[in-house]
Amino acid sequence: MTKPFDRDFLIDRVAAALRRVVINNRSSSLSPYQDDYLTIDPIHRQVAIRGEPVQLSYTEFRLLSYLIRHADKERTYNQILKYVWGEIAVNNSFYVHSYIWRLRKKLEEDPASPTYLVSGQTNSYRFVKR
Repeated sequence: MTKPFDRDFLIDRVAAALRRVVINNRSSSLSPYQDDYLTIDPIHRQVAIRGEPVQLSYTEFRLLSYLIRHADKERTYNQILKYVWGEIAVNNSFYVHSYIWRLRKKLEEDPASPTYLVSGQTNSYRFVKR
């Protein structure tokens, strides 16, 4: 960061760094997920489809980890936003739609008919275990 810096900017940077530490600590407490098609190793932040590695961004992996932690339970847009992006993004469902679509394109056999990242009935998504 260049000096002088804005106080609010510094607070935002520190908050973002703390969120990354929290997700890394939480990821290590997650159990790996594996079925015939998809493998997710939260400790090493690795995802594979039929054994082939899939590259996920930090945010994509954070979103996927959150949904897996609450597998088979619907998570509202605001719950997802608050966990993945923090308070500043609450009530902005565009982030959720955009990243879910990106994850579906990377993980689903048919992104138009997803089997893992399923839309809920009330502005929500859930990760469905096979």
